[in-house]
Parts: sequence; C-alpha cells; structure tokens
Amino acid sequence: MQKYWSNKDIDLTQFIQKIEEFFKDNLFDIKLKRTENICHLTAKNSANYILDGQVELIITGQPQNFTVNFELQRTRSRLSQFPIIGTTLFGGGYFLFRNAKYYEEEWNQLKQDFWDYTEKTVAKLAGTAHMQT
Repeated sequence: MQKYWSNKDIDLTQFIQKIEEFFKDNLFDIKLKRTENICHLTAKNSANYILDGQVELIITGQPQNFTVNFELQRTRSRLSQFPIIGTTLFGGGYFLFRNAKYYEEEWNQLKQDFWDYTEKTVAKLAGTAHMQT
C-alpha cells in the first residue's frame, strides 16, 4: 500500500526517526538504508506482530511532497511446500487455512496501526522542514 502527501513541509529526517521508533517500539528487528531522497527500511521478527514475512517500507521524496510505500514480503511456510492433497489427507488443510487467516489478521492489524501512527506523525511534524538550521 502506498500513500502520498503533498504540501506538508515535513522534516524527513525526523519523520524517518519516528517511523523507526514505531518499529523498535513494536519489537521488530530493523535494517535502515538511506540515500539522499530514498529511505528503505526492512522489519521482521516482531514479538508483537507475528507475520509470514518481512515488512518493506520505502520513503521517497522531498519535505513538501513525499511517498510512503508499505508492503509485506511474504515467505513460503514449510507447510506450503507440501502438496495440498497430502496435507488435506492428513487433516492439515484446516491448519494451513487457520495459519493463513491468523497471519492475515496480524498483517491487517499492523497496517492499521502503522497508518494511524504515520498519519498522526505527519500531522505533528507538518511545517518542521523550514525549522531546520
């Protein structure tokens, strides 16, 4: 999912720090790579959100106009490597479905929490880019 903000005059350094804090506060292992106009963050292994992959977050743009792209890069579970017929023969189909539903609920909760936090952060930081010294 991607969101775009315009005319916000955000200090992107502060914004990225706040986004990084969100993931740290939620006990994710994170890696952050920054260039002049792009920030790439990967987050995985949270104790608060059990996901079947890692979060990929890319922030691009300038203080006035910027974009946040937030996606889940799913990994194949070990159970999904077995043929469906074999798992349903042994009653595993139910557990595969239940597992997938649980992961999807966790991902949906993280998305909601992340976008709520991001919207509040943008509102708090609006107009901060011109305050840089």
